[in-house]
Amino acid sequence: SQRFEDAVWSQGAIVRHIAAAAQAARRQHSCARALALWRLRAWRSRRVSALCRRRLTRCVGD
Repeated sequence: SQRFEDAVWSQGAIVRHIAAAAQAARRQHSCARALALWRLRAWRSRRVSALCRRRLTRCVGD
């Protein structure tokens, strides 16, 4: 009986985990798409890209 309850609980946990993973993947995908668009835009204007990179390295350096 206890083992059966554990099995049911773990199954529920797996389903919840998969749902959470899918949600995270969807969020990550949209984020990656936005980042790709931003990169494309930045690549089109190299000066902006260089400026952003310099600013980013300064932030990371601090």
